[in-house]
Amino acid sequence: MSVKTFNVSFPKELADQIDKKAKQQFGSRSDFLRTAAIKYLRDEEKIEQFKKLMAEAKEFAKDISYKSEKEVADEITVERRKREPWRQNIAKFKNRT
Repeated sequence: MSVKTFNVSFPKELADQIDKKAKQQFGSRSDFLRTAAIKYLRDEEKIEQFKKLMAEAKEFAKDISYKSEKEVADEITVERRKREPWRQNIAKFKNRT
């Protein structure tokens, strides 16, 4: 793996916080900053994936006849109530005693 070195300037307070955390958990300032950069890039990638997923969902939703979130929630409730065999099982269990 090739390495590229560069200098970065931080306000003293931030540099002190970085040094403290690096000493506690990472061993070196470089390890801390490397880990922070990787985390940031991964988080950005996840955000982009989420945005893409939401755009796909919005496109898919155009073909659905629901007008609001409440209508969707109401339909889910109706469907769940149709499929609640657990209520019958509880009733059977209670009747055994």
